[in-house]
Amino acid sequence: MAAAALVLYGVSLFLTFGVRIVVQLRRTGSTGVHGLPAGAGPLELLAGSLFIIGLVMGAAAPVLALTGVVEPLPSIDGIAGHVVGILLAVTGIGLTFGAQMAMGDSWRIGVDPDEQTSLVTAGPFQLVRNPIYSAMLPTVFGLVLMVPSVVSIAAFVTLAVGLELQVRCVEEPYLLEVHGEQYAEYAASVGRFVPRLGLRHGARVASTVLLAATLGSAVLAPGHAGALDSDLKGLAVFRLEASHGYSILGLAASERVDGRGDIFLLVYRRGASASYFAPAVVTPTRLEADLGAVGRISAEMVPSGRKETLRSHCGDHRASTVEPRLYQGRFEFHGEESYADAVATEVPEALGFLADLVCPGRSRGEVSGAGLPGARLRVFRRRQDRHLSLQLNKNGSGKATVFSAELGEVRDGIRIERSVSGRQPARVFEYDPLLRTATVAPFAPFSGTARFRTAAAPANRWTGTLSVDFPGRSNVSLTAAREHASIVHAELQNEAP
Repeated sequence: MAAAALVLYGVSLFLTFGVRIVVQLRRTGSTGVHGLPAGAGPLELLAGSLFIIGLVMGAAAPVLALTGVVEPLPSIDGIAGHVVGILLAVTGIGLTFGAQMAMGDSWRIGVDPDEQTSLVTAGPFQLVRNPIYSAMLPTVFGLVLMVPSVVSIAAFVTLAVGLELQVRCVEEPYLLEVHGEQYAEYAASVGRFVPRLGLRHGARVASTVLLAATLGSAVLAPGHAGALDSDLKGLAVFRLEASHGYSILGLAASERVDGRGDIFLLVYRRGASASYFAPAVVTPTRLEADLGAVGRISAEMVPSGRKETLRSHCGDHRASTVEPRLYQGRFEFHGEESYADAVATEVPEALGFLADLVCPGRSRGEVSGAGLPGARLRVFRRRQDRHLSLQLNKNGSGKATVFSAELGEVRDGIRIERSVSGRQPARVFEYDPLLRTATVAPFAPFSGTARFRTAAAPANRWTGTLSVDFPGRSNVSLTAAREHASIVHAELQNEAP
């Protein structure tokens, strides 16, 4: 049985490392193996070390059993355990390799803090966030049952601890930093290793929005108010007008009895927005938030004494009569570089926003692959406390250019995300059919131009004078030395002609 375990272990390593690396190299030109980044912290080093030690011990266990150095544990060594172990190992190997292939070009070993890949949520990733690790553990446990010894058990425990540290302390913070709300919402609804277990309910802004959406559903269907998350202790939602055509939407929530929670402020107008995420105190009767130089909110929540009918926009025209509250006190916002200002002493509760959250509008997706006439150019730069990105899409010659740019940073302990988006003429983004070169010369809110060259030295060279004006941050360079750029054939779906 030790020989069979060694063979299965070899097959597992051959498929999950050898074959998958070759596939990745052919697809992308990179092995996808990053290992530990320079300057890795102690937890990253510990997680990586435990992972490697666990793999080595897993291979050593059947070798030591074959050579008679380590004897099997008689209490769990038997034919039934061997059969179950073989089934677990074979199934686990297949599921591990399948989950790796489902990641497509986003598959990596280790984390490169300067790299940004697409977030995969389809296939097995619809069930758990880490299906590769979820399948690896049964594989190793099957080998434990096939060769039950102190070494094989220690290998399983070491690997399990290493994977847990890797996911919690390395990969999840990285994915949350890179993908922001998209990953936070995904993590709030999909389990870590087991379906529905290990959800990130405290996933910052996204969990606040999810709680608000649940409340919106309950508001529109009072008979089903039991659907409301029982852990929600305080919620506030409001909207007020600001200068220069901006509006401010505020959403605050707390799941704690003492009211300590978070506030999310979205300052927006067509094609531009800035969001601020900060700690807040939210109770059923009070809202307090200190946004530093940007502003402050201190308000009491009181009944308005009036009725309001809310209607669903989902097509079923559900309606409910509610009594929104009034927030009375101090509302003060001063956007950086004076892009927007607002001061108020009384703001109505915006329950209509909750109703809109119940059924979001049409989403716009993207497909990529050889043969498509369109292209997507992506530029990004990321470090621990700041990220910057630009994306340009065009579905073919003569089609409009769709753009989006984002800047995320932390200032005085407040997380700020700024973005601009819109459509511009086709000529602002030009590329050759083989995607060897591309030129970018957009209009406001951009200035300057840029050029992308695939075959330049270094490869994928991105140069020029291109910059962009964000709400509150103007003239942000998009062609600094540390930008990473790539271009692929792609097509936006649900995009107007």
